[in-house]
Amino acid sequence: MKYDFKPFDKVLVRDCDTETWIPAHYSRNPCDRHIVIGGASWRQCIPYKGNEHLCGTKDSPEEPLKKGDIVAVWDNCDPTTKRVRVYSHRDSYGGHYVLTTTNTLDHWEHAERFVPAPVEEAPAT
Repeated sequence: MKYDFKPFDKVLVRDCDTETWIPAHYSRNPCDRHIVIGGASWRQCIPYKGNEHLCGTKDSPEEPLKKGDIVAVWDNCDPTTKRVRVYSHRDSYGGHYVLTTTNTLDHWEHAERFVPAPVEEAPAT
């Protein structure tokens, strides 16, 4: 994914997938490297906002949710009960809007891409 960073943007950087993400402030991108404040250069650079959970990990960032994605949603008051919905958009406060079965919008605090559990095939008889 391509990002349009500006000087002083908070970012996470690393050179390769086997390294951990470290926080930095963006400076410039003269070629295929991202230069951060202090002069260090890096091959990989992602926004800090929305990826805070990756700081200090080797995990890969997920593609952002987009309209039409199938998601599991839940709220902080009941994190054990998740519902499967069709994603609409994210609001400016970080909440998620999904379509309901009556084609109206519903608001949830959390949303993640839905991955169905594998189904075991019945043994052949």
